[in-house]
Amino acid sequence: MKVRYLKDYDHSKTLDTASYDWLKQEEKKLNKLSSLVPLYCAYIECLKGTSNKHSIFDLISSEALESHLQCFIGFIYTELDTTNYNKYHYSYEIQSVFNKLALLLNTSVTTILFSLNTISENVEECILLYKKSKKNIEKIEYYRGWNICSNDNKILNLNISIIYDTYGKEFTSKLHHVMIIYGKKVISTTLSKKIGFLISLFRVLVIIYPNIKEIQKAMSSEYAFESMLIVYNLCLIDAKIKNYNIGHFHKRWSSIVDMYNVLVNYGIWQEPITEILRPIYKKCTHKNTTTNLVKNEKKQLIHNKLVTQIPISYTDSEAKELIFIKIINEIDHIIYCSELLTQKTNDKYNFFIECLSKGIVKVSQNNNLKNNVPVGILNKNNTFRTYYESPFKYKTLKNYPHFLGISGSDKEKDIIKDEIFYSSYNTLYPFLILLINQHPAITESWLINWKLYDNKSNVGLFKIGESWYTKSFKKRRGVNYAEQLIKLNSQSVKLIKDIIKITSIARNYLKSENNQDYEYMLLASRTAFTEPQRVKKIENGTCTTLINGLKKSYEITSYKKGEILLNDDESSHIFQNLTLTRFRASCAVRVYYETMSVNKMSIALGHKEYNPTLIDSYLPDTLWKFYTNRWVRIFQNALVYESMKDSIYLFESVDFTKEELDKFINNHAFKDIPYHIEKGFHEINIEKKNNDNKNSYIGIYLITVPLLQIFLAIKYFFEKTSFNHKNIKKHLKWWYISANYVISHIEAFQNNLKQCLYLTKDIIEMYEIAKKNPINNNIIKGIFVNDSRQ
Repeated sequence: MKVRYLKDYDHSKTLDTASYDWLKQEEKKLNKLSSLVPLYCAYIECLKGTSNKHSIFDLISSEALESHLQCFIGFIYTELDTTNYNKYHYSYEIQSVFNKLALLLNTSVTTILFSLNTISENVEECILLYKKSKKNIEKIEYYRGWNICSNDNKILNLNISIIYDTYGKEFTSKLHHVMIIYGKKVISTTLSKKIGFLISLFRVLVIIYPNIKEIQKAMSSEYAFESMLIVYNLCLIDAKIKNYNIGHFHKRWSSIVDMYNVLVNYGIWQEPITEILRPIYKKCTHKNTTTNLVKNEKKQLIHNKLVTQIPISYTDSEAKELIFIKIINEIDHIIYCSELLTQKTNDKYNFFIECLSKGIVKVSQNNNLKNNVPVGILNKNNTFRTYYESPFKYKTLKNYPHFLGISGSDKEKDIIKDEIFYSSYNTLYPFLILLINQHPAITESWLINWKLYDNKSNVGLFKIGESWYTKSFKKRRGVNYAEQLIKLNSQSVKLIKDIIKITSIARNYLKSENNQDYEYMLLASRTAFTEPQRVKKIENGTCTTLINGLKKSYEITSYKKGEILLNDDESSHIFQNLTLTRFRASCAVRVYYETMSVNKMSIALGHKEYNPTLIDSYLPDTLWKFYTNRWVRIFQNALVYESMKDSIYLFESVDFTKEELDKFINNHAFKDIPYHIEKGFHEINIEKKNNDNKNSYIGIYLITVPLLQIFLAIKYFFEKTSFNHKNIKKHLKWWYISANYVISHIEAFQNNLKQCLYLTKDIIEMYEIAKKNPINNNIIKGIFVNDSRQ
C-alpha cells in the first residue's frame, strides 16, 4: 500500500463522527503523516469483521489501547510500500497521537522504541502481533490498489476504487486487465493523463448508473450514445458552474471520448450504433479577453497583467516596444546571471583539479584509519586527491568524511567541503539556461532524455562534416518524430563540453558501479557524499526543494555594455517565476520580435511543422489581451471625450490626466473616415501605388463582436430614430458611414460568401452573436445627441 493513494478511497463508513473529527484535528498537527485518517481507516478495514462504524473512544482499557496501537504499528511495517525511514516517522507520530488519546481516556500506553534505519525489537513484536491477527484479505488487496506499467517501464497507480465499490470485483478486474495491456503501448506522461480522463468518466457514471446492471444497459450499443450525451451535459453544467474555460472543457471531453473508445475496442463495452458526440467549440474571437485595468500611483490607467506597466495613452507601437523590451531585458538579465554562475563553476572545477594534481592518495588498509598521508583542512591537496580517486563513498568505510579529516562542522571544514567538486543540480541549471538560449528547440523532456552515450556511441556531442550536433528525444512528438537533432554553434559546443567536464567525476563513478545512468548527459548528486544519478526531473525557480541555493544569484544588479540592465529591485521577482519552459517561451518571443515571423519562431522552437494554434501558446496571451482591452477602453474614452470635451467634468469621466490629453487626442481621437470608404472603391485605383497620394490603400477593419454591436447600434440610431441627423457633427456621421459599409456588406453576402473575398464564416458567426446580443441603443443615442448640443 502507498499512503498517498489511501486518501482517494471512500472512508465514510469506517469511523463514527466523533472519532473522525478528533483524528482529523490531530492530523493537522502532524509534520510527516498528512494522511493519518485514511491510513487509520485502511488499518481498521483490513482487520474489521463487522459492518459497524469503529470508535477510538471504545478503547477505554490500557491493554486494549496498547494492543490496538501495537497492531497498528505492525500493520505499517508490514503493509506499507515505503522506506523504513518513512515507517519510522509515521509510527513515531502515530504513537504521539495515541498518547494524547490515552490522556483523553484517562489511561496510558507503553512507549514503543523505534529505530530510524533498522527494525527494533519492539517493532518486531508489533509485526508479530499484526501477523497473528485475523485479517480481511480482500480489503488488504483492495487497499494495495491497481498498478499498471507504461511503455517506458514506469509504474502508475490506477485509482479505480470507486469502480470497485460500485460495480464490483469482477468488472474492476476486467478493466484493470485492459488497462495493463493498453498501458504497455503508451509512455508514462501520456498514460497518466489517460488515467485521469478514465477516472473523470467513471466519476460521473457511478452517480448516474449506480450498479452493474444499469451501467451494462446504459453502455449497450442501443443506449450508449444517449448515455454519453447525459454524461456530457452533466459535465458541461459542472464546468459552467465552476466557471471553467469551456474551450478547454471540450478538448478534455474529446479525450474522455477517446478513453471510452479504448474500452469499446478492448471489449469492456459494446460498440455504439451512433458515434459518440464530440462538439467542436468555436469562440467568437481569436482569444478570450479579460479586463485587468488599475490606476497606478500617477493615476494612469494601466494593464496590471503585463510584465511592465503601459498607460493606454501610448500608441500600439510604443506599447508593443515596451512590452518586448521588458521581455528582452529579463532574458538578458537571466543570461547575465547564468554566465556568472557557469564561470564560477568552471573556476571551481579547475581549482579542484589543480589542487588534486599536487596531492597524494590516502589509502585505508584493513580498516586502519591511521597512515602516513595527512589530510584535512591543513592538507587540502591530499584531501582532494583522495576524494577524486574514490568519490562519493569509500567502500570499506562507514564514515568517509571522518577518513578525509573533514567530519563535523566548523568554518574551516565547511569551506573545504564546499571546495570539493561534484556536479549538483544547482551547478547544472545555469548551463541549461544558456543552452536553451542558444537553441529554444530544447525542452525539459529533451533534457531529461539527453544521453552522452547510447550503445557505446557518442550521441551527446558529435560531428557530421564540419558541423557539431547533439540529439535527444521529445516523446510528445510521436514515434516517428521523437528523435530531435540539434545543430550546434560555437557557444553551445562549449556549453556541452563544460557539462561533460563537470559531470565526469559522477560519470566515472557510475560506470565503475555498472550503473547505466552514466550514459545520460545530466548527472547530479545532492552532496559530495551521496551517490550521483541521472536527472529525472527538472527543478525550477518555482520549486523549493533543490533550487533555492540559486535564488540570490539571480536577484542581483545586471549589466549590459557597461550600463545597468536591471537593478536589485527590478530583478527580485524574476527567479521565482523562472522555469526552463518559460525561459524557452521567452526566447521564442524574442525570435518573433527580432524577425516578426511566426514561421521563424516555429523553426526556432523545433516544431516539425508550422501550427498557428501551437504558436498562439507561445506568443504572450497578455499581449493579445492587452491590445484587445486597450482598444475597447480607448474607444470608450474617445466616445466620452467627444461627448464631454467642453464640460468641466471631462477629467472626472476619462482615464487620463490633463498632461496626457494632447497625446491621447493625437493618437486616439475620432478622425476623418478613411478616404477609400468616403469616396467609394470605384473612385480609387487600388492597384496604383503612388506615393503622392498616401490615402490610396485598402482599408482593414478588425472585426469583433463588440465592434459589430456598436455598428448595429449606430445604424439603428441613424435609420430608426426621429432625431434630426443634420445636427450631428461630421466626424460622428463618418462612424455611421463605416457602420453602414460593414453591416451592409455582411448582410448582402452572408448567404453567398464566394462573391465577397474578405468575408468569412467567423465574421458571419460574430455578426449573428452581435445581433442576438444588442447593446442599449440609448447609449449611442446619448453620445451622439449630447455631442451635437455642445
